[in-house]
Amino acid sequence: MDLKSDKGKEKLLTGITTHAKTEAEKILLASKKYIDERKETIAIQISNIRKKAEEKAKVQIESIEKNIKATISIEKKRIELQIRNKIFVSVQNRIQEILNKMIGSDGYRKILSDWIVEAVIGLNVKEAFVNTSREELHLIDTDMLNRVEEEVLALTGKKIKLSKSADDPLLVQGIVLYSENGKTAFNNQVPIRIQRYKSEIRKLIYKKLFKQEE
Repeated sequence: MDLKSDKGKEKLLTGITTHAKTEAEKILLASKKYIDERKETIAIQISNIRKKAEEKAKVQIESIEKNIKATISIEKKRIELQIRNKIFVSVQNRIQEILNKMIGSDGYRKILSDWIVEAVIGLNVKEAFVNTSREELHLIDTDMLNRVEEEVLALTGKKIKLSKSADDPLLVQGIVLYSENGKTAFNNQVPIRIQRYKSEIRKLIYKKLFKQEE
């Protein structure tokens, strides 16, 4: 090929441009293929990221729902407990009101006598003193105490000597039984009795109002 002539130069340039064009097309095709592959890879990565995000979000949502349910359950139990406690306090107050109103009734003397019998058996001493509130004080007399002594003897086979206490009257309804030396006592005042039987009272409330056994 004669590079000195115009035809030789033209032929050389034509060959170069053709080769360059061919190489350029190859590069473009390779670039397009690379770009397409990258697009596909990126799309897969994006899809994976979105999927993971959705899974993570799902887990987070489930966790949040679980926590909300647990919180609601705890709150519900707390409210139910508050309601039950309020009902118990209300019932307790009502019992005290009823018993207080019974002081002047005919049957109350027998109730007071039964409380003394219970206290005597609980205290388990040979001699004791009985005290009560100012409103009930007139009901505690020799006749009642003698009857209690007889009833305790019949129930337990043990003799007990009871006397009316010379101490100041109690501030709360009910009776307190003191041993002769004053070292032991059995408290059968109304609030104490209610606390003593609060488990049974609660069971009755739950059974009647909440239809369940507890």
